[in-house]
Amino acid sequence: MSRSSTRLSVGLLVALVFMTSVARGQEVSQKYQPWQKKVSAAGVSFFESVYTATDKDGKIVNRQLAWYVPASPAGDKTDLSNHWVYWYNPTKQAIWARCPTPKHPQYKQMQEDAKGKDLWQLIPEEKRQPGVTGISKVAPNFGKTISSEASGLPKVAKDKKAVIDCVDFSNAIFN
Repeated sequence: MSRSSTRLSVGLLVALVFMTSVARGQEVSQKYQPWQKKVSAAGVSFFESVYTATDKDGKIVNRQLAWYVPASPAGDKTDLSNHWVYWYNPTKQAIWARCPTPKHPQYKQMQEDAKGKDLWQLIPEEKRQPGVTGISKVAPNFGKTISSEASGLPKVAKDKKAVIDCVDFSNAIFN
């Protein structure tokens, strides 16, 4: 088989997979841009990824920032550590959720208790603090751990049934 035939075959396969997922009613496509290493104004090293969800027509229906601090916890202060991925809404300028990572010592128990693998802690809308990006300031407002499988939350967008997939923990930055 020639290279052009192989490319054509791969292209047709990709198109078929895309059409199949749309035909199955997949409302949105979710993507994370590559994680970028950054340093906060306070000197904390962290990684940031831009999450986008697009509808079937390619329109962006959700855009968020995901933040991950690769450092191990300092004593009993685990909020700013490799135990969590934080979610920030750049439009509302507010931290609104976090996902425990497999580095969290209670991760497996949280999955069991929440009846699912994709775990979240959400801040209720009335407790979100626009303009506040300090993790320690918002940490007391996170709700109990839920799974997207059992709760159907968090939604990709208010008018969509799909839930946000928390990050892929097989990514090298989480190891």
